[in-house]
Amino acid sequence: LSCTDAKGRTIKVVPSIHPAAIYHQRVKRGRGQEKANPGKTEKHCRADWARIAAEAQFPEVAVPTPRVVRIEEPHECDWFEDVLMRLDPATVMTIDIECPTGQIDCVGFAWEPTTTYVVVGRHPAASQANITQRLRLIELACRGPQPKVLQNGQFDVYWLWFKEGIRVANYRYDCMTLAHMLDPIEDFDLATLKSLHLRGSYHKDEAKSPEKIKHYASQFEALLGYNAMDCSDQIALFSVLRTKLHNVGRW
Repeated sequence: LSCTDAKGRTIKVVPSIHPAAIYHQRVKRGRGQEKANPGKTEKHCRADWARIAAEAQFPEVAVPTPRVVRIEEPHECDWFEDVLMRLDPATVMTIDIECPTGQIDCVGFAWEPTTTYVVVGRHPAASQANITQRLRLIELACRGPQPKVLQNGQFDVYWLWFKEGIRVANYRYDCMTLAHMLDPIEDFDLATLKSLHLRGSYHKDEAKSPEKIKHYASQFEALLGYNAMDCSDQIALFSVLRTKLHNVGRW
């Protein structure tokens, strides 16, 4: 994160658990109060300290920001369809949906962390003229031969089918499952996985409260940006987790 001090300087901030929490956790364990994750606090502290040591080498926040390619107008749909048709069938693709209005508002696709393609769905603020074309494009991407990696993908797969009759083909990987194979007692939400394995700005609380959900339901541009960040994180996580699983012989 970053903050601005009294002199107007932007200061890099890495939040962490207070180190004394490690000792408090040990006391709780001795009293039988620790539920399921022995050593979790110490592990997180060590991960934070390693990150702090690395971040202290330079003052800039300089976190990666994905390029968002918005797909909405007919000519944009035609262009993206051509991109999909030329995409290598072996390329791993991530999918993420947003549905704060109760329908498929947008669907993001990415196969590299630097660029996310966000196809606009049925959001009220979007153009209503070519919804059929956009939904057909979403289906084309979802049903393509590329292996798919999602995050808690049962949610996305269900909503795509329940709302639009779109099936996701070759849903082969899930970041939650890969993280579980790496560390079965860790939390598997995207915020935790990003904090442990990636370098970037924290954004996952942005659409979780009722107030924030209302904000993203009404602020369409913000919703598209949020979707793009999720996709960028998911495909980056897949690469990192795959490498780590290879290194420990569990892939």
